Parts: sequence; C-alpha cells; structure tokens
Amino acid sequence: MAKRTVGMVTLSFPQPRRGFGSRRGSPVFNRSWEYLGEARPEAAESLTLARAALASILVIAAALALLFIWQGWRLTDLRSQFVVRQAAVERLEAQNQALELKVEQAFSLERIGLYARTVLGLVEPPLRYLRLSQPER
Repeated sequence: MAKRTVGMVTLSFPQPRRGFGSRRGSPVFNRSWEYLGEARPEAAESLTLARAALASILVIAAALALLFIWQGWRLTDLRSQFVVRQAAVERLEAQNQALELKVEQAFSLERIGLYARTVLGLVEPPLRYLRLSQPER
C-alpha cells in the first residue's frame, strides 16, 4: 500500500498495476481516507488549534458584521431624531414670532387708546385755546 499526504489528509491506495488492468484495481477506486488526527497525535493537536483559530475568526467576523449593522441602525435613528427635533424647533420659532406680534399689538398706542375709550370710558379733554397778548416793545 502506498501512502500519500495531501494537505491534512493521508491517502492510502494499492500500488498501480502495470499495463492495462481492470478498473477495480486502479487507485482511483481503491482509496481509503485517513485523517491526520487519527494517524498522528501531534497532528490532532494542530488540527484542534486550527479549528479554534477558525472559530475565533468566525466569531470576530460575526462581531464586526453586527457592529456594522448596529452602527447603520444607530445612524438612521439619530438622523430621524434630528429631523423630528428640527421640525419642533421650526414650529417653536413660528410660535415665538406669533407671540412677539401679539405683544407688539397689545402695547401699541392705538390699541391702548381704543381700550381706554371703550372699556374704561375715558374721553379726550376738549381743546382750549389761550389768547396771548402781544408783548409791548
């Protein structure tokens, strides 16, 4: 039996016959697979280490993918909060301008005079003219 190690697998198969033999005797049909973990104990240790490294790489890749997804979600959430707050600021600014206009109208002289005449019943005093004598020269 001939053994050949290919990567992490040891292949064993009978020696090929010379000439044209039957297909059943060819090495293609008579291979048996032996994993290195079964063949040598130190190879099993390296296989376990390789599996652990692969598992850690997969965990790190999954963590990075989840971080990427979480960052995208957080960015979308913050943008929507910004739009909501910006709309609230615009609404409050419009309300503030309306209140400033009401204050200006409430303290205008025409409105105060109208309130005094209608509600308080005040009247304007009649005009009196004074006649001044001419000074002597």
